[in-house]
Order: sequence, then structure tokens, then C-alpha cells
Amino acid sequence: METLPSGEMCEGFGMSADKSRKSMALFQESDGDPRERFADALCAYGAAGDAACGNAPGFAARKAAAAVAFAEFAELPQDTVDALYFAGILHAVGGIGAVPASPAERWESPPRGVRICAQIPGLPSETADLVRWQLESWDGTGYPDQLRWDSIPLAAQLLLLAETVLRAQDAEEALERVNAESGRSIAPAAARLYADWLRDGGTIRDATPPVRALDASALANAIKDDHPMLLAIAQAIR
Repeated sequence: METLPSGEMCEGFGMSADKSRKSMALFQESDGDPRERFADALCAYGAAGDAACGNAPGFAARKAAAAVAFAEFAELPQDTVDALYFAGILHAVGGIGAVPASPAERWESPPRGVRICAQIPGLPSETADLVRWQLESWDGTGYPDQLRWDSIPLAAQLLLLAETVLRAQDAEEALERVNAESGRSIAPAAARLYADWLRDGGTIRDATPPVRALDASALANAIKDDHPMLLAIAQAIR
């Protein structure tokens, strides 16, 4: 697993020890619960990932909202829905600091993203794996692990469904793309779910970060210890 510099090494990381203390204020709430501001920081970090990957501003937030809408329609467990939200927000963080555009970098972006997410304190446990498998294809031609069929978790399939829908210009094109990819990149069951969701009048609304899913104790300890991943997030979004 990739490691980031410790608080004692912040000078070499581009941040002095004094600045690192100030950066921790970014995650602190006056009432002692840092989760609200941390969720906002994660959204900003996700936006930095979008910028690094050349996505339109706000794409991560829309992907998270779409995936949550599909997951709620599928009646997935709330814990999975919450993890899916953060996976959507952080879907592109593997691109931060990477050389863009090359096929090799696109292949490496999900594994890099999972390494980053695994080091973010307080995230739901499923989040990192969903980031890794968000671009796996039903027929086994996706990446990075070439999973196929039911070896791809449904929540990860819904991230790819959200990506496909949001890349379309309108609802009609989105349905055409989903139908064309059914049995290829998109699971047939996910394609049927999308069609049923549309017939049911489904809409994608802004999603509120599920702060209840963040581990307050783990986050508080990370802030106290100047966790290097928090310093990395602070540097990326300032």
C-alpha cells in the first residue's frame, strides 16, 4: 500500500508543521463533531479528482446522487447506499497527481483510488472496493481486475450505470446507451432496473452526504494525530 508522509515530515510534503496544525482546523467543528466539515472536505476532494481527470465540474456529486437514486430504488441496505455515495464522490481521486490521458493511467486510476480511500479515516468500509470496481464490465472486459457477471457487486454495477447515464446528453440517449451496453459493460439486471426506474418516474436529485456513516471516533483521532491523509486532502483542496 502506498504511504503518505507523517506529520513530522510535513515540511518535505510541502507543508510546515505549523501549517499542518492550521490544516486540521479545516475538519473541526465547534461542537466537537468533525463529520459535517469532513464530508464537505471529501466533496471538495472529489471535485479535485474530477478536475484532474478532465471531468466537468460537479460530475462526482452527480454520479454519487445518481448511484444513490438507483441503489435506493433497488432497495440496497442503507450501509451500502451510504458507502456508494462516498464512492461516487471519490470516484476520480486516483487521478490526483497522476499523468492524465494515457490508457495506462486510466487503467491505474481505480487501484490508485482504492489505495487513497483505504487511507482516509472514517469512511464506510465498502467505499474503497466500490471505487476499485466501478469500471468493471459485466462481460469481463473492464478494469482493473476483469471481474465479470455476479462477481461484480451490484453497488459497483450501479456506479457504472450512473457513469453511463451521466455521459449521455439527455434521458433518451441515456436509455439508448444503457440498452446498447446491456450484457456488455452493464449487467442486464442493472439495465432492467434503470428502465424500471424511468417508468416509475425516477429523477436524480442532489444527495446529502450521509455523515452518519462516517466514523466520528476514527476521524477525531486522525485529527488529533495529524493524520497524513487528512493533510493530503487539505493540501489538495486549499
